[in-house]
Amino acid sequence: MMIQALTTLFAVIALYIGYFLVTHRNKPFLVFDPRNSKGFKTAVLIWGTEMLLVGCLTIAAAVVNSTGFIVVMLMIGCFSGTFLSFTFVWFLNHKR
Repeated sequence: MMIQALTTLFAVIALYIGYFLVTHRNKPFLVFDPRNSKGFKTAVLIWGTEMLLVGCLTIAAAVVNSTGFIVVMLMIGCFSGTFLSFTFVWFLNHKR
């Protein structure tokens, strides 16, 4: 029961990150301004969509309660969050 609750919490966080990124494609946030860089705007769209997909599949994993599916989705979500951060750091260091 606790695993399902924590997996759902993880999914809600992933959904929020994905929603935030998709809705901020044309708005500046933090130190980033997607309006000035087409590459960054594309990266925000791709990562936002990917995080929304991960969030939806993770909720499905929590509902199905399959341990293997839950573990795979949590691993994919963790790697996605890490690579999302790496992408943002790359754009932060390579301003044009």
